[in-house]
Amino acid sequence: MNTTATRTSTFRDLASLAPSLRPEAAPLAWTVFVDLIANLALIGLSVATAHIVAVAVIEHRADDPVWWWAAIALALLRPIISWHEMDISHSVAYRVLARLRMALFDGFARGVPARTGLHSGRLAATAMTDVEKLEFFYAHTVAQLAAAALLVVLALPVAWLVAPAAACVVAAAVVALWLVTWPTLSRGERLGAEQQSRRSALSEAVVDLLAGTREVLVFDRKEQAVAGVTAAAAAVDVPARKIRTLEAWGASLREAVVVGASVALVVVGATSVTLDPVWVPCLLAGSLTLLAPVAEAVAVISTLQPHRASARRVAQGVALVSEGAGSVVPAAGEVGVSGDGGVAVSTSGVQFAYPGRAVIEVPDMCVAAGEHVGIAGPSGVGKSTLARLLTGLWRPDGGVLRVCGLLPDEVPADRWPGLVQLVEQDAPLLHGSLADNLRLGVPDASDAQLCEVLERVGLPVDGGVFSAGLDTQLGEGGAALSGGERARVALARALLLSPAVLVLDETTAALDAVAEAGVMDVVASVDATVLVISHRQRTLERMDRVVVWPG
Repeated sequence: MNTTATRTSTFRDLASLAPSLRPEAAPLAWTVFVDLIANLALIGLSVATAHIVAVAVIEHRADDPVWWWAAIALALLRPIISWHEMDISHSVAYRVLARLRMALFDGFARGVPARTGLHSGRLAATAMTDVEKLEFFYAHTVAQLAAAALLVVLALPVAWLVAPAAACVVAAAVVALWLVTWPTLSRGERLGAEQQSRRSALSEAVVDLLAGTREVLVFDRKEQAVAGVTAAAAAVDVPARKIRTLEAWGASLREAVVVGASVALVVVGATSVTLDPVWVPCLLAGSLTLLAPVAEAVAVISTLQPHRASARRVAQGVALVSEGAGSVVPAAGEVGVSGDGGVAVSTSGVQFAYPGRAVIEVPDMCVAAGEHVGIAGPSGVGKSTLARLLTGLWRPDGGVLRVCGLLPDEVPADRWPGLVQLVEQDAPLLHGSLADNLRLGVPDASDAQLCEVLERVGLPVDGGVFSAGLDTQLGEGGAALSGGERARVALARALLLSPAVLVLDETTAALDAVAEAGVMDVVASVDATVLVISHRQRTLERMDRVVVWPG
């Protein structure tokens, strides 16, 4: 692989996250300044200490008080400055990470669910692992690299004035540090990308395993499940070990460069006829202390390659584009049934395609406002796709879809929840209280409103189902409830928004006859346009009419 292209692409991927640093420009500039002062203080301390020792050894006397006071002051100042630099750099880093996570969640809100089927495990890995890995970049890289560059620019001219030969040695060492690091960049990038890919696969495997715990136990596949996760974890360790080995080789080469520079500086000092012998140790100490942060900065550059994949995935998540709910507010009027003859839902030549699959052609249909219509047909013809199109999650690839007389692009994103609500067969309930789940769409709903809507769906708070009332914890996915109870809670959550159009997608598919009848009784009482997608004849019989889609 071309190392120039690798280095360029790595910095381009990392630079794509630079906008998140803009609000931190002032603190970041201060961090660079403090880091520079810390490095200069360390150089000054090294020179002062070397001068004190050299005077004692060569001239057999105590050094002048100014050197002692300088050494004491710098020894006290250096740890304070270093602590302050670490404090503000990490403060900046974690503020940036918080901003990145919020931008990432905004991207998820726009682009999830996607027709490409983004895996929740991969998204979780991006939000947590990838963002966390970038802490190193923001806390230990940006300011430190800038400070090291400034240090070289400021120190080399001074070194040239004191000892031109020593300045040449230091300059050559800086170049050599970069040259020995250059060959490791492309391999580090490949290993970093491989490691992140395998971590994502591990995250996906764990999420799938947790989601399918019941099936794993029922089919007695515990050992196979554990073996699969163990193998995925072991696969992550392979590139990780190679990265550590590569970094160790790079560190050894850089240490060799520093040792070589030390020998060269000793030779320069020993052969100099113009330099006072007392200043030879000072020159050696100062030059090596100058090289230390430069070597560390070059080492940091070599570790940036594995972070490229994380930066790229975070940037991709932040840049996710909405396939649905628009942000353009209509020029006039509120969202509602417009002058289209009281038509709530209409489709004309609507087409939609999933990647790698044939185009779905939605049959033309027209549903009047307030009408309850059933939709039946073979699996795979696009009934659930229509449900998602109606909620604004996705956009049709062709044709015209209108909801309450409006095109999808005419409906602002914050109006969709009150316009269309979808209750699916496996409508998700969050791990939290009953009230938290009901307030998902109406955060300011009162307890009285929650109790009223629960009563409406046949789940009174004091009916014995909810032991702690509205504070009852439902468990992950509503595990504490039966299938019928979960369906009713999801229906109650939807009804709380008083949508103009209510869509049920196989909501009763997994319910027994009694639970099904209870849910459909509630649906029949809804004063809104209702579309019920179902294969069940009993469910469809409760509708005003049924539209049968051809296979």
